[in-house]
Formats: sequence, C-alpha cells, structure tokens
Amino acid sequence: MNLSFRPQNIPETIVYKTLVFTWLFYAFGALYVVGPVLGWSLFALAVISLYFGPSLRPSLRPAGPVPLIVWLWIAGMLVMLIALWGGHLQWGLGLKQTIKSSIGWAKGWALLALFPLAGAVLQVRREVIVRGQCVVGLWTLILLPMMFAAPYVGLP
Repeated sequence: MNLSFRPQNIPETIVYKTLVFTWLFYAFGALYVVGPVLGWSLFALAVISLYFGPSLRPSLRPAGPVPLIVWLWIAGMLVMLIALWGGHLQWGLGLKQTIKSSIGWAKGWALLALFPLAGAVLQVRREVIVRGQCVVGLWTLILLPMMFAAPYVGLP
C-alpha cells in the first residue's frame, strides 16, 4: 500500500494544487472561474485517457470503463442543453443570448456530468484529495481569527 500523499500524475497534481490554492483563488475572486476550468480540464484528461488508453503510462490510463450512471448523467446534461436551445428558439432569444446561455450551461450544469466522469476514469488517489482538504482546513483555521474580526473593523 502506497502511503505517499504527494501527487504522482497530472490529474492528481491538478486536483491537489487546486485544493491547496483555494484561499488564494478566493482572495483574488477566482473561485467562480476555477471550478469550471477544473471540471473541463479533468474532462479533457479523461477523454485523452479513454482514447489513448493502453499507449499511456500506467498512471494516466483509465481506472476503468465509464459506468452506466455516469453515461446517464452525461445524457441528462445533454438533454438539458438541447432543452435550453429549444427554449431559446421558441422564445426567439437570438444567437447572442443562446451562446451566452450555453456558456452558462457549460460552467454550471455540465459540471454535474464532468466531475463524475473524471472521478470514474482518472486515477486520483483518495489520499491526495484528503491531504488537499487538510491543507484547506489548516489555512481556514489560520485565517479564522481574521475572518471573525473582519466585520468589526469594517471589512465586508
């Protein structure tokens, strides 16, 4: 059993670094962007992993086939996108609004299918995720006194 908490492949590194830098992203107002970027990046890695499978080094190969439930989530989110387009056509909202809403779908609803897909396909060890969560927790405890004092000194 490998007890190393250090990331050993690209997906683990991406997930770990994103967790570790959570408060930095928060400080710069980037959390709204980081979630969708993380989801779509992991989706791209999952697709590459599924497509190239055996030709990749062992740590990047798919952890297994895509489970049926993940396929159902993917289908559900695609149905939502088609319904979005249908609603825009029915109400005559135009191409500009349709593109804007499709981007909104991609940074919101689509993630409900992308994260389970990444979790099912990519080899990200639980230890790495837990270690990243512990780092977030430590920084939260360190910043807690400042967060409690902020409203009393006039900060938002």
